[in-house]
Amino acid sequence: MKKAIVIILGVLLTLGMQAQNLKRFADKSGVIEFVYSGSTTGTEIWKWNDWGANEYHITNTEIKVFGFKQKSTVHMLRVGLDVYTWNEGETQGTVTHDEIIEDLANSTKDWESFGKKAMANLQYERKGTEMVDGKMCEIWEGPMGKIWAYKSYSLKSLINLMGREVGLTVSRFGAGEAVPVSVFTVPSKIKFKKVDQMAPENQENMTDEEREEMENAKGAIKGILKGLGN
Repeated sequence: MKKAIVIILGVLLTLGMQAQNLKRFADKSGVIEFVYSGSTTGTEIWKWNDWGANEYHITNTEIKVFGFKQKSTVHMLRVGLDVYTWNEGETQGTVTHDEIIEDLANSTKDWESFGKKAMANLQYERKGTEMVDGKMCEIWEGPMGKIWAYKSYSLKSLINLMGREVGLTVSRFGAGEAVPVSVFTVPSKIKFKKVDQMAPENQENMTDEEREEMENAKGAIKGILKGLGN
């Protein structure tokens, strides 16, 4: 799977839409709910505060693989630059340090130019606009599919992964809603193992192709940063 590219694409879209002060979202706090379609069904809920410095996702999905159904509930918690991930019912998880956001936050680059150059480098282009949930979105299209972006939010996406088409569409847009601070507490009963940002799951079982893809993705980001200069 092209996890590394998906991660980087999300970072680039966020930066391109909301570059000033590296605010990851256009609203200080909020809640957004999504539904999956295609080969994956289920729901996903995002909650955040402090402009995205703290963020929590819970994803409930069912995937059909060779006629079999695989259900999962995955939690993702961002606290500053640390990102924690764990599966429902398990006592172990992973934690990654967000080196990309950290590097960007410590630099003084032209973020608008960075976003445009980065998207072009990944062969994504702006392909017009379209209404999603009553909001006018920019459509970004590239090798892996399409993303409908509104301000700093991806309200709809249609991505192809290993021949499978996965859709994600907003079902409730609650940007601006207050979120309790308790939502962003790291669970004390979960033991977290530190892993690389570009390969947060099953890192030790990655194929040579996946490792090469991960390294290429890292190189793409570093190359763009270097090329922009200070």
